[in-house]
Amino acid sequence: MAAAAEISPAAYAKMTKLIKEHAEKLRSERRCASHVDATLAALLVQMGFSEDRCVCAVNADHRSIASALDYLRGSTFEECTLCSSECSEENMAYFEPCQHKACKTCVAQHLATLCRGGRAWACFQCSNELDRHQTLKKLKPLLTRDEWDGLNRATLERCLEDDSDFRRCPAPKCEFGFMTYPGLRKVQCPECGLVMCNSCSSPWRREHENVTCEAFREWKRCNDPDDPDYKAEEYIRNNGIKCPKCEASFVVAKGGCAHLTCPKCKCEFCESCRSEFAKGTKCVVGEACQKKGFHAHHPRNCFFYTRDHPLEHLVNLLREASVPMEDDLPADDEPCSIMLTGDDGDESQCPGKAHKNGKCEQHYKEYLCALVIRENVDTVSLMNTAQMKEELRKNNLSLPEFAEGTAEDVVRARLVQLIKDNLPLSGRPRFGAQH
Repeated sequence: MAAAAEISPAAYAKMTKLIKEHAEKLRSERRCASHVDATLAALLVQMGFSEDRCVCAVNADHRSIASALDYLRGSTFEECTLCSSECSEENMAYFEPCQHKACKTCVAQHLATLCRGGRAWACFQCSNELDRHQTLKKLKPLLTRDEWDGLNRATLERCLEDDSDFRRCPAPKCEFGFMTYPGLRKVQCPECGLVMCNSCSSPWRREHENVTCEAFREWKRCNDPDDPDYKAEEYIRNNGIKCPKCEASFVVAKGGCAHLTCPKCKCEFCESCRSEFAKGTKCVVGEACQKKGFHAHHPRNCFFYTRDHPLEHLVNLLREASVPMEDDLPADDEPCSIMLTGDDGDESQCPGKAHKNGKCEQHYKEYLCALVIRENVDTVSLMNTAQMKEELRKNNLSLPEFAEGTAEDVVRARLVQLIKDNLPLSGRPRFGAQH
């Protein structure tokens, strides 16, 4: 029987260093619960298994090399549709009733994000509405106590926010939530004792007696403009987004998705152009939409399209339209001034370096795109021939015929004119959903 090959001290030291560094990486990424688990996972990686599979093994309580090896060789693994990591079958969670699946962590994060955003529970793949009870029932055994508590809390808060009798205390250091009764003029927070209006949730003042909420708001504007509650309302009025369906105003966190859901009426719409999202037969724009998934009919100068144009092209477009732009050059190493809001509600400064106007290149481009839609600047001159033909086709307009060999600039000029003549920008949101 051949003797096992000896490992030199140098090779042993090198292997030990690799395992230690990999274990520290796994711990810093919070992929393993303890240093022992991370070290075992790193050792298994050196034996030829993928990192994802090794992490699955140690997180499934296989704490010895022999047990982990049996698990790795006997389990079936597949790739998560959302994060692309390899997961064992028992770590995959299914949506009900569509049966699409992803790893348990991604599913929990997806559902928690929907709850925090006030959006309906829908599958990330097919957009079909989910059966909450059955989805949670299947997901609960797969989650840790902390993961389950976090998702359960987000779900409960969303259900309460949807209840017309639920109120959130406006006191900055309280924000306690409680139920009220219809017909009450004013209510008191059971936590801090603040008395507030049951309709507009403003802290109660004697000036609100026998006057409507709108009249009271106007009184504050004229007599107490420094009132914190009034200043907050004014900020939302001046900086908030208006729902195209119910006209409710709300502020959107920086760094989020441009697909918004109104917290009041649940209408889903585009932050840039305010076009409503609809699915299939619920879209009334045309028959071609009946087989489409969740979609909106964005105008060509919406952020949905302008974000794909080069930054310098947007600058030139706005200059040609005589739209003033803020383009102050930053000081050396000046950071981006934009504050981003994470899923947990915490704010952090954008890590990018300032490009112009105190914004990184990405946020400066978003600023330019916002100017384009706000000033209703037509972007047809930025579109290539294929994009212009698609613009005509999706609006059910016939494409012109060109003789073979027609010069490109002639074709382009004809398409530009057709779009300008037949598809002028209205500057108003497009409604695609049935109400």
